[in-house]
Amino acid sequence: MADDRSDETQWLPEPLPARIETERLVLRLWQPDDVEAMATVVLRSLGHLRPFMAWVVQEPITLDRRHQLIVQWRDQWEAGGDVGYGVFLDNQPIGSCGLHCRQGPRVLEVGYWIAAEHNGRGYATELTQALAQTALARPDVDSVVLQTDEANTASQRVAVKAGFRFARRQTFPPLAPAQTGVEYVWRYMDLPGFTVRAEEPEDFDGIDRMVAEAFGSPVEARLVRDIRASSFYRPGLALVAEIDGDFGREIVGHVMISGCTLRTDLGADIDTVMLAPLAVAPTRQGHGVGAALVWEALERARAEGEPLVVVLGAPDYYCRFGFEPATDRGITMPVPDWAPPEAAQAILFDQSRTDLQGTVVYPPAFDDVD
Repeated sequence: MADDRSDETQWLPEPLPARIETERLVLRLWQPDDVEAMATVVLRSLGHLRPFMAWVVQEPITLDRRHQLIVQWRDQWEAGGDVGYGVFLDNQPIGSCGLHCRQGPRVLEVGYWIAAEHNGRGYATELTQALAQTALARPDVDSVVLQTDEANTASQRVAVKAGFRFARRQTFPPLAPAQTGVEYVWRYMDLPGFTVRAEEPEDFDGIDRMVAEAFGSPVEARLVRDIRASSFYRPGLALVAEIDGDFGREIVGHVMISGCTLRTDLGADIDTVMLAPLAVAPTRQGHGVGAALVWEALERARAEGEPLVVVLGAPDYYCRFGFEPATDRGITMPVPDWAPPEAAQAILFDQSRTDLQGTVVYPPAFDDVD
């Protein structure tokens, strides 16, 4: 009931809590006595849920079948698997939610739905945040994700309000009428006040210090300054990640997408952009800060009409954002001695641009970077 796709994966050493209380809601295991109340709220919401919830195609089901599902969910929960909660307001169910193990060990996925007449009151945000915080309070859980269809903008707004940040896109066969086959995966940021925004002049000193700490060297900080002072600087594509620190706002990450040149085999120069460098404060690594920065930078580059972004980096990391080997796109990139050839990668936003082939020419700021 909490989500579209059931899963038998079980890896939790101990079951998740049977009950969670928020400011206004109670999330608790569905009980056999809830069968009729559950049926009422589900059937009242079918039109609202049908576009994006694949399980709705099975509705209406009998009370006996609904009872069987409740027993099945309890068995899964007791065995260290998925947990399905009823969402209760003033002792009346207004929806369903859960935490799912299908993403693999140490990752839990949030699923939820709220009855149509209770939408727009912040309940989805409230319960989603509570589920994420409950999951991350366990030592056996490293991260919490939420998945939304590309067309489900309401759920995307809930993800952002609840503290999730865009992690990656993935495709899947559409299972419901309005599903597009493109799914957004969001990761909960367990950092207070996490925000990604464009850098401002008052940030520059803090960026310098953070970048130098992240790389253990002043070279990359100097690179950032040199790009910023050049004609290749794109202010709207130089971003910082910041959180609420002990002494005010704290910069914990930085990324730049800046200009470069693609020289075609015929000698023509095409203006394009490259992603570099990406830095995360050493004490904040492993929280998804870098991924949030890259996704936001790529989305802004796409929105500004950039057809192509290139990067020199670890393929296992950047492939999650849609980067692929640059050579597969007919693009050659100079690669330093310390990097493998597959570090040269590209992402093409405008598939109609068949002219974007040739050799990348780095800006002068990169001349002294080994």
